[in-house]
Amino acid sequence: MRGAQVWALMALIGVTIQAYAQTEELKPLPETTLRAVLTFLDVDRAAPLDAHVVGRDEALGFPREKIVFSGARAQRVPAYLSLPKLSAPVPLVLLQHGGAFSKEAWWAAGGFHNGEALTRRLLLAGFAVAALDAYGHGERSSGVDYASIRTMWFEEKRWPVFRDMYVQTTGDHRRFLQYLESRSELDLARVGTIGLSMGGVTSIYLAAAEPRVQIVVTGSSALADAWLYPIAPVNLAPALAHAQVLLLAGTNDPLVPSAATAALAAALPAATHRVRLWESGHQLPTEYTEEAYEWVVRRMRR
Repeated sequence: MRGAQVWALMALIGVTIQAYAQTEELKPLPETTLRAVLTFLDVDRAAPLDAHVVGRDEALGFPREKIVFSGARAQRVPAYLSLPKLSAPVPLVLLQHGGAFSKEAWWAAGGFHNGEALTRRLLLAGFAVAALDAYGHGERSSGVDYASIRTMWFEEKRWPVFRDMYVQTTGDHRRFLQYLESRSELDLARVGTIGLSMGGVTSIYLAAAEPRVQIVVTGSSALADAWLYPIAPVNLAPALAHAQVLLLAGTNDPLVPSAATAALAAALPAATHRVRLWESGHQLPTEYTEEAYEWVVRRMRR
């Protein structure tokens, strides 16, 4: 079952899901249900990638390529790949941006991601970094008719669109990894991901679906609203038993209540995760970059 078929089925059972989620506390899914839900994140590896490097530049002092490929639903997906100045195969960190932002945020100073500081440090440490535009964001805004993501979330509450956005973007990352398998510069036995907000949710999705993603930093991401059931991060937590997860959150986050963060923390395997809280809102303080950097480098460097 693919694409439109999957979401036709989800629409058909949506009323039942919503009713159940409103009457049951969101919690990790049992193993059989989890396996079924994870099929929503499957991709067709036999479908042509039709991937091309369409541009090269230098960013933050390192070479960067712009790559375009066919994503989970055959839509063209733009992405960046930046390589450190090393000859040996290097580990890879996938950077996943928050809602209403784009891949550019990871090369920009300050702002919600403080991306430039983290991206530069990873490259200097010998890690390749890559980022793509989530569905409906950046160069893919045509997918939502260039609508404002913030308006869609805060005013129109278009939850089915966002649920689909998360799933499709996860599939796009899986397709991107499929392309990156062809790059001899990369050591895909060492793959990590860092994501904030929406990107934090999809970082959990990606690790749940891709066992080779073994290092995860997820920030402001324990979203557990009823509309996201059965693919809220807490639902999928058991699928991260193979991963080492750093969960970052603000105690005054108006979008992700502390109780949701606590529920996700409790659902993650106790021996392989750590929680770091700040007295902040949805935007984490700039110090998060230090925590993220240390978590990734210490666990992925050989």
